[in-house]
Amino acid sequence: MTDLQRVNITKQHPAAYKALTALSSEVQEAAAAVGLDPLLVELLKIRASQINGCAFCLRMHTRDALKKGETPTGSPYCPDGKRPATSPRPTAPPSA
Repeated sequence: MTDLQRVNITKQHPAAYKALTALSSEVQEAAAAVGLDPLLVELLKIRASQINGCAFCLRMHTRDALKKGETPTGSPYCPDGKRPATSPRPTAPPSA
């Protein structure tokens, strides 16, 4: 396989993908239990995908973040990982 070929992790490594999705579900539940914003969790997944260099995961989590309210000018698209000053995302205070 060359560097330009894509890996279909669901077909080539189904057991690993199943384990990753199970871990992701546990993380989602734990994050929700402590009141973390689901979009923040998705942005963390995007950053991990950037660090790991996984295009498959980066694409998947970017799509999920857009569905959860992220904008195309938000951090997944910024090379330095910082949100542009002209596009702040309002945050609600954590519920007590």
